[in-house]
Amino acid sequence: MSPPPVPQAVPRRWPRALVLSAGVRFGMIYAGVFALSTLALAVFLWWSTAGLLDRQTEAAINADTQGLRERYADGGLLSLEDTIEQRLIGNVDDDALDENPNCGNNRWFGDSFTTVSPAKNTTFTCLN
Repeated sequence: MSPPPVPQAVPRRWPRALVLSAGVRFGMIYAGVFALSTLALAVFLWWSTAGLLDRQTEAAINADTQGLRERYADGGLLSLEDTIEQRLIGNVDDDALDENPNCGNNRWFGDSFTTVSPAKNTTFTCLN
């Protein structure tokens, strides 16, 4: 007597058949369209937000510049210096660009000087 035949492995055709079905294809197409639309929405929101922030920053800088020009036109250099000093003193968040407005290229103080800041109770020494 001969041994019983060994069962043959059944080829796996179900993944291919599953991918070829209309329901799965529609689902994949829908997922692709959904991914593209969410990407387009995200890019649009980023672009519009970045543009809005850029326009607001530019408007704030222009308004501040115009205000400083008006102070200079009304009272001269001393008025402008007083305005900048008052803005630095009123800087509650401590995020001003320049801690000491006199430090830098100021022709009245010469190459080096020491000044006391009453707002922060500190002394600045500038050596140019």
